Amino acid sequence: MKEPVLGELADLLETTGRIVNRTKLLTDLVNRERKSTTGIGEGIAIPPVRTMQAREFAICFARSTPGVEFGAIDGAPVHFFFAVVAPPYDDKLYLETYRSIGELFRAEGARKALLEADSEHEIIRIIGGWGG
Repeated sequence: MKEPVLGELADLLETTGRIVNRTKLLTDLVNRERKSTTGIGEGIAIPPVRTMQAREFAICFARSTPGVEFGAIDGAPVHFFFAVVAPPYDDKLYLETYRSIGELFRAEGARKALLEADSEHEIIRIIGGWGG
């Protein structure tokens, strides 16, 4: 079930205009996922890749209300996906983003609010409101 999800994330990232080649990006995401799962548990996956297919840092968010089998370390379905891509030399923002995602999910009520949000605007408001 991972490749269709990664394909959707690659599609979202392509819409940013920061991706050189969507097909090659998808290959990079799939190859990264084969090394070890990016399903970190508690319904969260953060597929990251540093790749020449990224003109600059980009991130996207996707949600599956029912959850998706993604090989998470706790075996639970994944509901929240944050794909993080950056050029190979862009470490600082890449690492800061991981910290910010962790802060979001430690914030009381953020997980429930994201799961129940009924529009893209509401999701953006929730993500932007945690102070990350």
